[in-house]
Amino acid sequence: MPDTRYATIVFENPGPAIDDKAGGHLPSDESRQYKARRAHTKSRKGCGTCKIRHLKCDERKPTCGQCIHSDRACSFASSPIAPKSPLHRGWLQAPGVPSQLPADFLNSYYAGISEIWKKIPATINPMELLDHFMHTTHHLWIGGPSCQMILQQHGPRLAVEAPYLRFAMLSFSAYHLATVRRKTKKYELAGAIYYSCALQSYSTALHNPGAADVDALLACSVLLAMIAYKSLTSSPQRRGLSADKEPVPNITGLQVMTGFSILKSVPALQPKLGQSVMIGQCEKDRPSSLKSVAEYSEKRATVERLERFCNVDKRATTLEGVHDVALSSLRHLMLSEVGDDVIATYCFSVRGFDSRFISLLERKDPKALLLLCYWYVMGARIGQWWMVDSAQLDGMKLLNFLRENPSTEIQELLKFPLASLESV
Repeated sequence: MPDTRYATIVFENPGPAIDDKAGGHLPSDESRQYKARRAHTKSRKGCGTCKIRHLKCDERKPTCGQCIHSDRACSFASSPIAPKSPLHRGWLQAPGVPSQLPADFLNSYYAGISEIWKKIPATINPMELLDHFMHTTHHLWIGGPSCQMILQQHGPRLAVEAPYLRFAMLSFSAYHLATVRRKTKKYELAGAIYYSCALQSYSTALHNPGAADVDALLACSVLLAMIAYKSLTSSPQRRGLSADKEPVPNITGLQVMTGFSILKSVPALQPKLGQSVMIGQCEKDRPSSLKSVAEYSEKRATVERLERFCNVDKRATTLEGVHDVALSSLRHLMLSEVGDDVIATYCFSVRGFDSRFISLLERKDPKALLLLCYWYVMGARIGQWWMVDSAQLDGMKLLNFLRENPSTEIQELLKFPLASLESV
């Protein structure tokens, strides 16, 4: 018989103390209630960082939720990820994402690349960046809704045979993490290195486009455009300009954002562009018109003043009609609701900035600078992470420069950009 001298009974609502030797009695089975044993809630396979901090780990790999929230280095990210089904069959299936990647997908990132890889921080795990790119779906951060859906669901599959897209995805993901985790400097460096690799590989593909997948090229051009636009804010030359100096128009950013036009200029790609799935899907993001009648009337009046101003001396210039395409795109943007669906329209509107318009910007033409200022204002109002800082910076530089112009028409037309930038 087991020794029960020291056994105790735990009651949910214990009454007075019971002394059996003193003639007391135990309660009946109906009156006593036992506490149920609590289920085990601790993490047995958590990361080392959470164990040291005595926190419950959600065991998500390559970086657990606790480490993401506290911006700490997760031990999962620095250790090999154990293959799970269906990796043993040679494929990686991302949860909730219908993309399949070969088991040697990450190894292909390093094939044929020079000494540049030695510059990547040892703490950067490409799998962490890929996981962030594919599975960060709780908010919009990769262009418009259709663009993000296509790139997250089909980008990894397209990237299997397209190194330029692989590097662009890793760079975009690293730059976004650098924005989210500002205290962690390694992501900014990784983003710059992957971006350099993407440009190098993308340029090689454009010189030999016969075997290239047009949707992979388009996806890469979209990511490179957003990265280039975002990276302009980190330029000391641009950040250091004072308000009383002439602005440096964002020519580089505008040229990079015309990636679709660059692809159209490649003869071997022209027949393929008509078969692109990505173009058709992205064009589904059509912004709705302004719902407020008062706001619509006010912005329409502003657009009409812009059109009259830009056409004042139209017959006197050799660049007749050069502002027309840019004005048409700007009208569509200004009369649309500012939201997720307008991002694709904003990006495609840069096609109105052709070589003639770029030439006017380089010559500091007031009309072209005014239209560009309006375009930046719309970008700042949309506010996606890769555009908002550059749009605010360049928009304010142009605004300050144009405020020195003696034209009363320009001063009147600057009221909308000024009010918009101050409210962002």
